[in-house]
Amino acid sequence: MVNILRMRLFGDKRDIKWGSYMKKVLIIYMLFFTCIITVCIAGSKFEQMDTNKDGKIDKKEFQGAASTRFKQYDKDNNGSLGKEEFNAKKDTNSDKEFEYMDANKDGKVNTKEFLDAASKRFDLYDINHDGYLSREEFYSQHAYPILRFYF
Repeated sequence: MVNILRMRLFGDKRDIKWGSYMKKVLIIYMLFFTCIITVCIAGSKFEQMDTNKDGKIDKKEFQGAASTRFKQYDKDNNGSLGKEEFNAKKDTNSDKEFEYMDANKDGKVNTKEFLDAASKRFDLYDINHDGYLSREEFYSQHAYPILRFYF
């Protein structure tokens, strides 16, 4: 069928592997749009956290976003997170981050532990120690995969 269409469209028997070509084009488009969507979502997160719109995130703004995120994680509203609540999206890095947050190693993360861990992460990724996360610091390859757990 494809050969007949090729002959009618092009008037000859070109030996073009359309299936292989179309798969490659489709993969390129999917990767491109995935990147665009990721940048848009990540960009909107930065904008949401930057409540005073000064182009950077201070610790108060970050703590506010982390507090909101804790409430989203805490589905049963008991003031603490179990691993199941924290890893609802089945993220491969969540177990390590949960262990980091669980300061008293009781298998639960309460609000204080969560916000303390968020504060430590903020300080860790504030590379120039100016008290703000710039876009560059926020989107760095080391920071964003971890910071996303807090917003």
